[in-house]
Amino acid sequence: MQNTGKVAGDEVVELYIGYPNSKAPKRPVKELKAFTRVTLAPGASQNVQLSIPATDTAYWDMTTTNGRSSRWRTPFW
Repeated sequence: MQNTGKVAGDEVVELYIGYPNSKAPKRPVKELKAFTRVTLAPGASQNVQLSIPATDTAYWDMTTTNGRSSRWRTPFW
């Protein structure tokens, strides 16, 4: 990200994932999974990396009482 302004600024970078083809019941369209706050001086730029464990895409299957993973074709926003 880059601060193109003339004053220092803060921004919260958010990572959302979605489950458009999920077989899990009642999954939201998007879920917030990670975020971080970044402060940049005027004209400064910074790469931001957010990561989540694979278990954060899993859900509990009540019919089999097992944990299930979502397919990795999960969109990120």
